[in-house]
Amino acid sequence: MSSCCSSSSAQPGTPAQDPLLDLITSITGEHPPVTTDPGPLRLSEDLHLDSLGRVQLQSMLEQRLGLQIADDAIATVPTLGALWALLGQHTEAVPSSDGASAAPTTPFRATSEQEIYPYPHWPWSAPIQAVRSLFLELIARPLVWILAAPRVSQEATHEAPTGPILIVANHVTTYDGALVLYALPRRLRRRVAIAMSGEILLDLRHGRNQSNAFVNALAPAGYWLVTALFNVFPLPRLRGFRASFAHAGEAMDRGYSVLIFPEGTRSQDGQLHSFRSGIGLLAQQAQAPILPVALLGLHEARVRRRWFRSGGLAIRVGTLIPPNPAASPEQITAKLEAAVLKLFED
Repeated sequence: MSSCCSSSSAQPGTPAQDPLLDLITSITGEHPPVTTDPGPLRLSEDLHLDSLGRVQLQSMLEQRLGLQIADDAIATVPTLGALWALLGQHTEAVPSSDGASAAPTTPFRATSEQEIYPYPHWPWSAPIQAVRSLFLELIARPLVWILAAPRVSQEATHEAPTGPILIVANHVTTYDGALVLYALPRRLRRRVAIAMSGEILLDLRHGRNQSNAFVNALAPAGYWLVTALFNVFPLPRLRGFRASFAHAGEAMDRGYSVLIFPEGTRSQDGQLHSFRSGIGLLAQQAQAPILPVALLGLHEARVRRRWFRSGGLAIRVGTLIPPNPAASPEQITAKLEAAVLKLFED
């Protein structure tokens, strides 16, 4: 058993050696703020633990402590001290030295994530699928070619896989999903579900937090259009992540590939930033081939405000990476990040 949280009583460590803080740092890959009291450190703002990171943290804690933590529990924990308090409620379920453990308990009543972030199945219906295919072929792809004329290259020539795959790409603009679809073979791109910021989707759905009142009024229509035409689903940063992963798994069970941007946010400088560790957990659970994709030249076009057939945009599609059941989420994450980075350097 790991040394993290393995004592019979969950208590915070010293500021210089807090096992939970060490565990979170190993997930995010970022150094925490220097402080004599880590308890008030905020998981999201200070420790940069987003929804993907919380997925892995929850799974690691469940495995190491022998707990069954409610889906929404860690998603709503604001600080490191609150996380210690949460774990302190389950000391009776921590495995003893002889390996025995008490029956796991549920820390909080899990709220219904579907009531917060809807995960619709209607975009998978045959009529919507037909409309989406026509839209992609007759409108979206011609528009991408006319406006951007990106150069598409592949590491290897291969036919589209017969089953669903995970597609991972760097994230620079709001148009990245359409650009990735543009580069995929037709048989593959017509059945792709795209993970999109849950917070942005929720704002669109409720017509709020847009640039002005007029755009707020139009936002709900935009939500329905983007959901139908690009088959997007929410990937929240703070809560509901397990429902999001479950939805991705169901989509793959129905034959859809899943596109995800593992950096967790759009790059402001065009460079590839560290992948959130949760992508490794998702890939481990999916056990599907993974296709790395790199989008190049978008930052430069954005800075220069020059998109129209600039000739500077490129989409590089890598080689399918076969699933590896023996690999840990951390190893998978590192391998995927290296695969996309290689496409940057080629």
